[in-house]
Amino acid sequence: MDRSWGNDIYVTKQTSMQCYVDLYSGPDYIVHGKYPAVLNVVFVTMLYGVGLPILFPVCFVTLLFIYITEKIELAYNYQLPSTMDDTLTKNCVELLRFTPIIFVMNGYWMLSNQQYFNTTTYPISYSYDEMLSGHTISDCMSVNQASPLLIMVLLSVVVAVLELNFSYYLKKWGMAMSSVDLKVDEDLPKFFEALKLKDCDYMVNEHHYYLDNYGIEILTPHVADKLDDTKIPLRPIQGTPFYNIIANREYMRAMYYIDNSQPDREAQIKDDDDNEDNDTEQSDMVVLMLNLGFIPDKVAIDPFKPGFNKEFKRKMHDLGLIDDEHFGHKTKAGHHGHGHAIN
Repeated sequence: MDRSWGNDIYVTKQTSMQCYVDLYSGPDYIVHGKYPAVLNVVFVTMLYGVGLPILFPVCFVTLLFIYITEKIELAYNYQLPSTMDDTLTKNCVELLRFTPIIFVMNGYWMLSNQQYFNTTTYPISYSYDEMLSGHTISDCMSVNQASPLLIMVLLSVVVAVLELNFSYYLKKWGMAMSSVDLKVDEDLPKFFEALKLKDCDYMVNEHHYYLDNYGIEILTPHVADKLDDTKIPLRPIQGTPFYNIIANREYMRAMYYIDNSQPDREAQIKDDDDNEDNDTEQSDMVVLMLNLGFIPDKVAIDPFKPGFNKEFKRKMHDLGLIDDEHFGHKTKAGHHGHGHAIN
């Protein structure tokens, strides 16, 4: 419907580039919302599996369908999720440790039901009488078909008590696994040797653009030179490598920021006036507001009206924050050359 039922990708009803990207990039992949579905299926199966064995194949088919569906959805519908650590997986595995205990405890209670296996009944004379089930703790202590599970329940309780109260001594005596983290040398490269060239070019472009046009340093000169001299990494960092808001694609989308690595940045930004020379100021305002605390009061106190770039730069020069070399130089988006290939 956005293309008026046509196939022309250049026809759209969206009013901005970011709205167009959001429409066709798909929804976010909520990883933490997928774990509860898996845990729910597993816990229900382990809780009632002894009495309802059909739950085990149902659980297998359900988990298989979840796996296949998520694979297809992630490949064709959802956006690529952010790189995360293994905290969620470890928490999920920690919860699954309790499923065997639940299985044997509730399984023992089901198998010890006298009405199921011994056809023991307790008739009532009147409808208002309470019917006894004969399924009490005292009635279940006799040796029967549920006794093996009772032994496993008792052993599970003993192990749980020992682990909770005597774990220190058990580990000391070598009867339990130690939780000490092993220090493993992963032979990881240094930070500047693990950066992708496109990430380096992005930050260097941003730095020189705002330094030449606004007198604001996003990076120190030393760091900018290091990033500009970065080589192709053997093991690059995945995801966002910098603690910089505008380097995170999620924040860029949320703030509708068009970065300076785009060679046609001016064409992607539309403002509400007919002057095409100040279109970039709409995105530049995002970085200026993020760095507002570092802008002198004499510069920031004036309203940011269309065309504020020239006045902003002149005031920064008058305060001695822009030297004569940068004051007479203006860098356009995507025009700072580094000679880096994008990897």
